[in-house]
Amino acid sequence: MKGGVILLLLLLCITAHSQRFYGASLQGMGNTGLALPSVYGLTANPAVVAKLERPQVGIGYQPHFLTQDIQAHALVASLPLRKYNTLGLTINNYGLKGTSSLLTVRAVYVRAFGDYFSTSVSTNYHQYHVEGYGGDNAVSMDLGAHFTFTKAMAIGLLLRNISFSRFDDTIDQSIAREIGMGLLYHISKEVLFTADAYYTALGEIDPRFGIAYSIDKLVVLRGGVTLVPMQYFTGVGMTLGKFLCDISSSFHTQLGASPQVSLVYGF
Repeated sequence: MKGGVILLLLLLCITAHSQRFYGASLQGMGNTGLALPSVYGLTANPAVVAKLERPQVGIGYQPHFLTQDIQAHALVASLPLRKYNTLGLTINNYGLKGTSSLLTVRAVYVRAFGDYFSTSVSTNYHQYHVEGYGGDNAVSMDLGAHFTFTKAMAIGLLLRNISFSRFDDTIDQSIAREIGMGLLYHISKEVLFTADAYYTALGEIDPRFGIAYSIDKLVVLRGGVTLVPMQYFTGVGMTLGKFLCDISSSFHTQLGASPQVSLVYGF
């Protein structure tokens, strides 16, 4: 077990900058969400929450690779104000229990221009901490946009870390700089397809694909895949009155499964 924990710690040091919390509804579709309206869109492309008419609050929990040593926790909330204005807040923490943590707090303002176009500005506070060694903090900014072309198709755009923020050079974590573009397409009333692609500052392209099948508007079955790295995803969502309960999991070809559960309440 100790050897596994050490290995995971090494993996955490290498890849924590890419460990973002998307919520089980988005994770089940391959961590896509740049064009998909959802309160968990606040963790992908906040501009999509302009489509939400009522306040929503969600929580999520994920033990990575079926171990309690690496965990992610998140809180998301959206608050529509007067017409065409929405505020959002996300708090998520990812880390190795008792050893290190990466905290991100995001405050969001979303502005809709009619029913077909919306934009978002996000201010993010990042704090990385290693027990016994200290850490660093930084503030970054993101821009997002969402275009609705028809009832069947929409496109999302994200510019992450436009402020070129970074941790101190002695810190082994980075704040990602990337451009993301996503497609949402309703194949039918029951079937939804999503495709996202991120282009990083290192010149890498990260394509992702997802699909969802709705059963009587009460149950949603989801699936997805990412290519960098190769991972498979599955999930199910259930509507229980004002509650939305989602369960999902990713399947890494070498490290195994990372299940997740999230719960959203709509006022």
